[in-house]
Amino acid sequence: MATIELNAVEKQLQEALLNQEYEQVQMLLEKNESSIRPIYQSIFKASLAFAAGNAEQVWRNIAEGLQIDGNNYELYMMLGDYYAGYNLQQAYLCYENALFYCNVEEDRTQIQAVIDNLTEQGISVPKAGIVILSYNLLDMTRDCIESIRKTTPDSAREIIVVDNASKDKSVAWLKQQKDIKLLCNEENCGFPMGCNQGIRMAEKESDIMLLNNDTIMTPNALFWLRMGLYENDQVGSTGSVSNYVANGQAVIENGKTEGEYLTFAAKNNVPMETPYVHKASLVGFALLLKRCVLEKTGYLDERFSPGNFEDNDICLRIILSGYRNVLCKNSFIIHWGSKSFGKVPQKYNTLLETNQKKFFDKWKLLDLTSENYLEIRMDLLDIMTKYHAQSSTNIMTVGMGCGTTLSYLQARFPHDQIFAIEQQPYLAQISNQIVDTVCANLDEWKGDDLAGAFDMILVNETLEFTKNPETVLKELVKMLKQDGKLLIGFFNRAFYERIDENIGQDILFDRNSMQKLLANVKMTVDDWMGIQPLEIPEQEQKRIQKVAAQNPMLRQDDFVAMQWICIAERQRDDIKFGDKMVVCMPTCGHPNVIEDVLQHCAEVYKRYALDVYFYDSSKDEETKKVIENYQAKGYDNLYYVAVDPEMPVIDKFENIYLLKGIQKKYKYMWYLRERCWCEEKTLKLMYQAVCEDYDLVFMDVGHPESKEEISICNNANEFYHRCGDYATSMDTAIYNVDTMLGNQFDLAEFHGKYCLNQRRGFLFFLVILEQLSKKIPPTICLLAGNQVTIYHSVLGHSSWGDRRIWIWGKNWIGANEKLPVCYKNKEEVIKRTASLPWILGDKDGLIELHRKGILTPEYYEEIKIFWEQVSDIPLVVLKKIAYGIN
Repeated sequence: MATIELNAVEKQLQEALLNQEYEQVQMLLEKNESSIRPIYQSIFKASLAFAAGNAEQVWRNIAEGLQIDGNNYELYMMLGDYYAGYNLQQAYLCYENALFYCNVEEDRTQIQAVIDNLTEQGISVPKAGIVILSYNLLDMTRDCIESIRKTTPDSAREIIVVDNASKDKSVAWLKQQKDIKLLCNEENCGFPMGCNQGIRMAEKESDIMLLNNDTIMTPNALFWLRMGLYENDQVGSTGSVSNYVANGQAVIENGKTEGEYLTFAAKNNVPMETPYVHKASLVGFALLLKRCVLEKTGYLDERFSPGNFEDNDICLRIILSGYRNVLCKNSFIIHWGSKSFGKVPQKYNTLLETNQKKFFDKWKLLDLTSENYLEIRMDLLDIMTKYHAQSSTNIMTVGMGCGTTLSYLQARFPHDQIFAIEQQPYLAQISNQIVDTVCANLDEWKGDDLAGAFDMILVNETLEFTKNPETVLKELVKMLKQDGKLLIGFFNRAFYERIDENIGQDILFDRNSMQKLLANVKMTVDDWMGIQPLEIPEQEQKRIQKVAAQNPMLRQDDFVAMQWICIAERQRDDIKFGDKMVVCMPTCGHPNVIEDVLQHCAEVYKRYALDVYFYDSSKDEETKKVIENYQAKGYDNLYYVAVDPEMPVIDKFENIYLLKGIQKKYKYMWYLRERCWCEEKTLKLMYQAVCEDYDLVFMDVGHPESKEEISICNNANEFYHRCGDYATSMDTAIYNVDTMLGNQFDLAEFHGKYCLNQRRGFLFFLVILEQLSKKIPPTICLLAGNQVTIYHSVLGHSSWGDRRIWIWGKNWIGANEKLPVCYKNKEEVIKRTASLPWILGDKDGLIELHRKGILTPEYYEEIKIFWEQVSDIPLVVLKKIAYGIN
């Protein structure tokens, strides 16, 4: 095929290709990349891929080239050759587009010959009969028609205009146009009737495109719409994306200039890996209908005149006839929007409500409601996004109605496999044209055939309406992969609209009953997420508090959200910590805290064979009784170690570091405060870590946004700067017994260096960083992300809050200064940590200390010498607080 203006290297490549010297082509491409224009790099690479039979690479190279120049006829010709192996109608469309852009006569002759050959074989694609309704707005109508002429070949379309009694100069201009079919109504017949008139004027075989006159056709927009329409025989209609459109079809913000939109279109209207989204409906501003499907379904329903919901109606009929409505993301058309209906907003809204009622009245036998057909649950999509894995995922949804929300889910995760279960037959039929949907009675559903198939299952407001929710959940859980997540949406048991004497009787679940239900099916709750918050008047809030206080099953925040989403994970039975890790918890005189902690974690700790030792220095035996009570119930992983109540705290800590009282050898030790525990999601990550050899496993709770859940650090100073603030907590570190403790831990040397009797508050921080400084290099495993969470009992509390200025000023500075020299820029860690809001970085906290009589003028004079080292709050502000100056 002839080309123009090739440079010397490009001519050499072309000649080598014609001679089928493919190794020479590859060598020239590699050696002369800078001399070959990017568009020709794509063409030559695609040619090589064709020769090698690598269809995937062919498509990729063509796509790259069209992103550089979307009007390159050679690439469309090659794209036609690519599709010739898959879909001859799509190949025909590509050759037609190549001919449209080609201005080299010799090449035009060759392209036409290919098209003629296909036609002789009976392969062709009908024109698109573009039906435009005109009602005044001549400038817009003219711009719309001119854009069609500029961007589409004559062979691909015919232009049909129905004028609905315009009163400006529209009719006069339209009558002068020789390439359009025109019908002039004497009165405004409305959108549905006018479109039907236009459809009847089109050629018998033409597909029909309904196009608003307030649009601008962009290059290749119609081409990709037609490519989508002939993707397969199941497609009944295709729709474009735009700047001004509802239904999830908007892809760029409204309000830009035409030039900006055309620039966007040039980058958008190109081959895409996943260009199609199946939809329950498509907006009629730019809707392409396959003629053979339209003849089966019937034309637009004129009961919806003057307009609105006729597009929902025709799309629903397409689905019920067994076809699909497909959104083509690579077809962008500019839409200025609502230039006719939008002139009178109130009238438009009234019409919208009226036609919506007509629509649901027409289809009431299908049990269609605005909730199961129109409602788009973006809140659920956002929650699924939060818990979605980075890689492609298998998702099962239950109770999503017609699947409107599923089309958004499909658009958000185009590489996922999405399925649905729906109990109502007609809703399932509609949903099935969006994603693969099974119609089934949930009370009879069995999950065995799909056991272990799904990464995520979403159950949307469905369990409330089953006879036996526990049985249904058990079958659904069977379908989860080992680490699969279950998302359950359910209405509040009671929200403020239902506060009365019979509160909650008409709703099955609240969070408490849902938690018990999940425990029965071996699921662990990861998170509760309330959605659709309500504005509650002050008087109503008081009423809520009263009712909630009288009913222990309810919590006040149950009234604040209309619906809850519970995120749960399938329980693991294959994780056994055994001798891999032991938990050591010092406690003293807080049996209620220990009881509360065990209520949250005892079951999962036992299931994971995680041994826990309680070092108790209480003066009574109440804590011992709590432990013995659990031991009597079969919790043989819980151990009690009595500690002399008179033993100094520092000695008690050292006994734990030396693992005194421990009955067997463990690989790792987790030193944990009495009021803390973690859930199953965190234990899973811990288990992965302790199965390997590290000096330290550190729960980097300071970086919950991290996408890398497990990472390795081999530099003590880097660890100090990343995690120094959270290393001050005893709960975050899991020590390798052999390399960090035991014989490796010289207590005498440690005591002498850090004067622990005066600085015991930072014992854990000092142990970690002192020991890591001796490892060359250290191996530190960091556990981060939203799966890493340490929970605290509401019954426990910190005892040093009122002393924090001195602790974090004097002692914290001293602890850092005594660290080995391998730790650099210590002042940065000192200030960043102490300036955290809950330490010394919050003015309200300091005001509270002044109110308590702690932060006094005298105290200010003592601490001002180090204040600027530990806080971003200016010294002058601290002084005003201390002196009580407003």
